[in-house]
Amino acid sequence: MEKDSTRSHRSFRFIRGEEGKAVKCWVAVNRESRCQVTELKDLTRDCANYAQALEVKPPSGPSIIIVNIYDRKLYGGSGERLAQRANWEAIARHNQVVIAGDMNVHSQMWNGRATSRRNASFWENLITDHSLVVWNSEEATRVGGDNHSIIDFTLTVLSSTGASTAKRRPARTTRYSEVSEWELRKRREREGEWEAEAEERSAASG
Repeated sequence: MEKDSTRSHRSFRFIRGEEGKAVKCWVAVNRESRCQVTELKDLTRDCANYAQALEVKPPSGPSIIIVNIYDRKLYGGSGERLAQRANWEAIARHNQVVIAGDMNVHSQMWNGRATSRRNASFWENLITDHSLVVWNSEEATRVGGDNHSIIDFTLTVLSSTGASTAKRRPARTTRYSEVSEWELRKRREREGEWEAEAEERSAASG
């Protein structure tokens, strides 16, 4: 995902959003990919290219909705953040969703080292209301300044992580470390089940 609208490459097809409007974020699709990629313009019709929603259909398996975000306020006007106009209720209803981009917001919900909270209400509420999972590590995504800054992040709906049977935690405590711990615990559980089954098969054959 890129914001540089002048970039081009013969190996990629570029999806730059609504024609006639300035390009704010766009997606490059490898021409050799066997996935079918379709822009879902109805979901972002009021976003003026500050958000893109794409349906990616792999050769096998379910489709994935990918939402590309560049969330910043308009200058010289109302200060509205147009990416937030997307039809988020419809987006979050899909079982396989990845939301990623430059959100330009600060919150301890996804950055435990944040020293300030700014412009965060929309994304905090979206995460909480739809039980989204934050997939960032603790690595800063913006270099410079005195603060540890994570303003770019990736979200998924819970079922997109393959964790649909997991106990749902409150979104405000669902950080990357907790997701990793859940994955490790489930892997150990699977390994324990495999070992138990192997012992049973060995005893039966003996």
